[in-house]
Amino acid sequence: MAQVIVSFCAVFVPFIVPPEEVEAEVGVPVLNTMAIGIRTTETFVNLKIHKSLKAYPSQ
Repeated sequence: MAQVIVSFCAVFVPFIVPPEEVEAEVGVPVLNTMAIGIRTTETFVNLKIHKSLKAYPSQ
């Protein structure tokens, strides 16, 4: 039995079917991967974390 569902298709969840709807149907938590990606990006910006200038030098 699954403990949590992580959707790998951002087109399906949350845009076509809300995670809450899938969660109610299957009875396990469904992660909103779009919200996770946005929050991760916000965290990187707030912490001033950026790409490696050594690995990705400016052109």
